[in-house]
Amino acid sequence: MLTIEQTPERLWDEPEDLFRDDPERAVGLTGLGDILRGAGARPWPQTLDILGDFLRGARDAAATTQPLQPASSLLGGVLDDVADRYQRRQETGEDAIGHSTGFPSLDRILGGLDRGRLSIMLAAPGAGKTTFSNQMAFTVAAAGHPVVYVSFENSASDLVLKQLARLAGKSAGDIRRGKVPPAALEDAYKVFDRGAGRRLFYVTGTTGTTVDTVAAALEQLQRAFPDTYPLVVVDFLQRLATSASVVGRGSGLDDMRGRVGLVSQQLRTLALESDAHIWAISSTNRAAYDSEKAKPGLASARESGDVEFAADHVITLAPGQGDGLSMTTDPLTLAVVKNRHGETGVVNLTRDRITLRLAETETHVKATYAENVRTGWASA
Repeated sequence: MLTIEQTPERLWDEPEDLFRDDPERAVGLTGLGDILRGAGARPWPQTLDILGDFLRGARDAAATTQPLQPASSLLGGVLDDVADRYQRRQETGEDAIGHSTGFPSLDRILGGLDRGRLSIMLAAPGAGKTTFSNQMAFTVAAAGHPVVYVSFENSASDLVLKQLARLAGKSAGDIRRGKVPPAALEDAYKVFDRGAGRRLFYVTGTTGTTVDTVAAALEQLQRAFPDTYPLVVVDFLQRLATSASVVGRGSGLDDMRGRVGLVSQQLRTLALESDAHIWAISSTNRAAYDSEKAKPGLASARESGDVEFAADHVITLAPGQGDGLSMTTDPLTLAVVKNRHGETGVVNLTRDRITLRLAETETHVKATYAENVRTGWASA
């Protein structure tokens, strides 16, 4: 049994010491402390831990409160950013300011993967969201930018193998079955190693992986690559949400929907504070893809948690029209259904059935107002 006397020093501070400049709060916390002291003789150590966490959290929140500053204090930084973006546009002639995804039409819609943004991709299982994100991660890393890819469903070795298969034009399944000689992968190996391989970092997610884990990996990248900003891929959001810390029930965070919403907000905060671009994959609910007419969109995002409020971009990936463009390719439709910083639109893709390589098929189509209404983004 854990009593007050046995509590480690770091778990307990007197309220008067925590809030010397806030007597009213100190009195309130003293009352809670008296209740805890009365329960200390009972086999109820969890009570002590919860109150200790609460006291430290309240103390830290009070200590980190930022003083209000006038908006004019931001003008210098905003104008510097405007100048940097203008200079890059003059040098490159490109509309995309952020890291390129490798899909020109998507870059035009989003402006590239800009710093301090959260993008969430919604798709049904098997739709190609991991394939798309893994290929995009390669493109960003090959361009000289660091990428950390947190995967809960594929091991790091599996994701590297899929990269080699795509680059070599081979089937990953055939490689695993021993049907492909190592010599057939030599060129792909060299391309991957020289290009993306030394700036692409895979992290295998576990039940202990949290947003703090992602933040720690991101901090390592920023120290190693200080001259650019990283891309973080989270594959996928629901698995990361299972590690969300929740105290008590009835708070809206004791189900998957609430946890996904919480983790989405945490990732947005991390993107803003770190200046990184975070790309999170979210699996849509079953109803969103059970019928032939169903398409992932705002409704499915809501069932996956309130991701639409946290995300700067909501992107859906679904089968395209028709049974196939050829014997070996299938159509896919990528739709930007929310863009906090610009237009929405649709990009048509093809997926090679053997290598799973994705390619853009035509210039993007800007979404109409009616299409935005149907997807739930009439104000986009």
